[in-house]
Amino acid sequence: MSPTDALAALNALAHASRRPINAGFLAGSLGWDLDRVSDTIERAWAYPHLAGR
Repeated sequence: MSPTDALAALNALAHASRRPINAGFLAGSLGWDLDRVSDTIERAWAYPHLAGR
């Protein structure tokens, strides 16, 4: 899992048009499997600076 994955997932979530997004939908939208989504979300939580915070 790379920082690029975290940025892609965060960008997708930021552009979700204010609707709830689950891991399955995010995986399908990005063409990833659920393990990759899970790893990416864990990394984004662990390193919030990736989102510019």
